[in-house]
Amino acid sequence: MKSWSQLFQPVVDAGSVSGRPVTERPQQAQLGSAIARTLAGRSHLIAEAPTGTGKSLAALIPIIEQAHLKSSFRAVISTETNALQDQYTLKDLPYLQKIYGKFTFCALKGRAHYFCLDRATVHSRGNKDLGPLVKKLEPILGALGTGERGDVEKRVGKLDDETWSMLSGDKIFCNDNDCGTEKCFTMRARAKALASNITVVNHALLQADIDMKDGQNAALVDGLLGNFNTLIVDEAHALEAVLIDGWTEEINGWELMNLAASVSEGLDSSTSVSSAGADLRYRVEKANTDVQFVLDSTQRFFELLHKDEEWSRVSVSLQEQWLAGGTSPDLLRAMTAFEEEMPARVKSVRSTLDDVQKHLGTAIGKAREQLGKGVLREMSKGLRAAKTLSEFCGTLLEASKSRDGAPVLDQNGQAVLGKNGQPLKATAGVVRKFGVPHAVVLDGYESRDGTHRVRIRTVPLDVSEKAKVLWKGRSAVLLSATLTDLTTGTFDYTALSLGFPEHESLKTESVFSYREVQRAYITPARLPIVDTVDRAQYSFEELTDLLNASDGRALVLFTARAEMEDCAERLRELVSTGAFKHQVLVVEKGVDRQVLLDTFKADRHSVLLGSKGLMTGIDVPGDALSLVVLCKFPLPRFDVVCRKQIDHWRKRGYGNWYARESLQTFQQASGRLIRSSGDHGVVAILDQRVTRGTEKVSQTAQIGVRALGSDVIRSTEEVRDFLASR
Repeated sequence: MKSWSQLFQPVVDAGSVSGRPVTERPQQAQLGSAIARTLAGRSHLIAEAPTGTGKSLAALIPIIEQAHLKSSFRAVISTETNALQDQYTLKDLPYLQKIYGKFTFCALKGRAHYFCLDRATVHSRGNKDLGPLVKKLEPILGALGTGERGDVEKRVGKLDDETWSMLSGDKIFCNDNDCGTEKCFTMRARAKALASNITVVNHALLQADIDMKDGQNAALVDGLLGNFNTLIVDEAHALEAVLIDGWTEEINGWELMNLAASVSEGLDSSTSVSSAGADLRYRVEKANTDVQFVLDSTQRFFELLHKDEEWSRVSVSLQEQWLAGGTSPDLLRAMTAFEEEMPARVKSVRSTLDDVQKHLGTAIGKAREQLGKGVLREMSKGLRAAKTLSEFCGTLLEASKSRDGAPVLDQNGQAVLGKNGQPLKATAGVVRKFGVPHAVVLDGYESRDGTHRVRIRTVPLDVSEKAKVLWKGRSAVLLSATLTDLTTGTFDYTALSLGFPEHESLKTESVFSYREVQRAYITPARLPIVDTVDRAQYSFEELTDLLNASDGRALVLFTARAEMEDCAERLRELVSTGAFKHQVLVVEKGVDRQVLLDTFKADRHSVLLGSKGLMTGIDVPGDALSLVVLCKFPLPRFDVVCRKQIDHWRKRGYGNWYARESLQTFQQASGRLIRSSGDHGVVAILDQRVTRGTEKVSQTAQIGVRALGSDVIRSTEEVRDFLASR
């Protein structure tokens, strides 16, 4: 096996990367050597390499070496963000291909990134704006390149998000995967990916690949990504959250109506093959009524519980709200109706849906050769909808069998008896699906017309077993700047939560001297806290002093949108009076985030306000950013799912889940500051709870501050002096 110096020498000989001279960095050599050993030995590696290490080249060069040794070698690189995916495919790989040659690569993205002529045609019917657009695009499919949004916009001009959503692919519409590569850009991209040595994807596509290989999509028996030799998961700190999100199921009244309509339309389409479809229609209509009863009952007791609260922020477990002595007669009636009638109704619904699935599956098999594609698509869509509804019913039935053991009590403290004369017990908040624990959660939200609605959400608490599919039969590397659990100093949680097999571990030192280029500012907590927003913990006067000390050039981060909006309004008022001279940019609804970031980078004295979405994945090197402010230490929202996760991991022997989640987010947020060798600045924590030793968040924050490796300062004058020194 070649040494890293031998592998890297062609880059040194080439002279520069993006105009910068190339030298062999010890940290990059350490990482590259470890990855090369992992690939050669078909083993596994967890590696933490801070910003500036050169992770992408350290990962790519060993892959290219394997591709040279074996032309059929395939590697998949997965990232969290589109920006990093583009960096690999538009910058790093083209550069390395010029130097090393003899390997192929491509990007593969989700369906929503590609133009879909069939779906666009459906949406264009009766749409006077979309119709001409689709007619213009249909004859020039061959000239649309990869069919991504940028390629389409080159032909028809800038598209808003809503228009593009009607032109692009969709996992429900395209789920049967029976379009050919001659006109389907998604299938064309997949075909290219399967033929390439290196395919760059995002984490969501790894989840889709697991599902397909798990037998949930017979059309792609090799999964979305086919067979490959190596998997590199960059930004691996985000993989667990992406998998949880991808496997979370939810349903509300609007989605129920759509699914029920799809089932009915599928049955109507099947009548040309079998009369059984018409016979099932009556049963389906009754099933729809029964499922609607479940949602209506849920809505009723949810409203009774939370009528005086901010509706859109309420999220509860089925088990937690039936409190002894606190239930009103109305609530008891609503709950009893749900608890006692729901199981029987849902069993009936599921029986009907199982018969629908059998019927449509048979009809599709008979009709595949004799009916048009449109009819088959309607039947396939109905089949998928019936399966989705059936799985939802299965979750409710599982929940109805699982009780938390505590009887429901009335306001007098007496047990409420069910129809069988036994004490009524509330549904538990955790069920098991496919052997995996899931939290069953009710969320309140407001619809577009302002009315209150409820959705039922099923969230996996642990994805480690399902994730094991990713590591079997191949070498694998988990790579990120923030994989260490700061509460233990190990990678144990990363390996445990992702089902990662026996592995080598590596943590490289930073290329930056944080003690020289960075300071950590912690509020002295002497100024009044903002009192116009509930639970705010920072001083607005202190914030403006810091922003003036840094001459703008600041990223101000919030964990609550209400706090961000209040701060934006206050700053804009100061701007209007001339008391604050810096441009104020805010990540608001409807604003293009990338345009906002470009404006921030170009201004060099502006202030950018954002929430958790800006704590990861953005890169602002240079003097446009000298101050990162956290107005509140980023604790996870302590909602019902969070509490279930804490409980689950405690039972698995890991009691630091909440603190670890918080510290990882803090690491990511503070890591926005020092991105290149010329960077210099301050990470400021304005959360006054951090200065109070009695607060648990204070203990967690101190761990995070120590991990920064920077000296701590506590006055605005020190911030101004430090920034002025460079």
